[in-house]
Amino acid sequence: MFKELEVRLNELRQQADRYAKAKADMVYLDHYRKSKLAMLMRDYAAKGFDTVNAQEREARCHPEYLEILEGLREATEIAEKEGWHLRIAMQGSSLWQSMEATKRAEMQAYKSD
Repeated sequence: MFKELEVRLNELRQQADRYAKAKADMVYLDHYRKSKLAMLMRDYAAKGFDTVNAQEREARCHPEYLEILEGLREATEIAEKEGWHLRIAMQGSSLWQSMEATKRAEMQAYKSD
């Protein structure tokens, strides 16, 4: 029984590590997206786009910015999947605990008869 518990806890730790990495990647890309937008807007200002609106318009359709958005989409998908896998694994652990508690209660009931 203790070996099963240790295996399950190890699986939860591994899942938590995968979720943390995916979440970190997603947050990094979100912040990098903002920095890249600012860098592109600066470049467009140097090219003669005088208004902030024009700079932002050009920057948001730049291939490098769109590539970051695609990466952010993928990172978000991975983070959400890993988060749900972790939640499901935790629910499985709770279910296992309930089943073990039920077994113990049944064993106690038979002993008291």
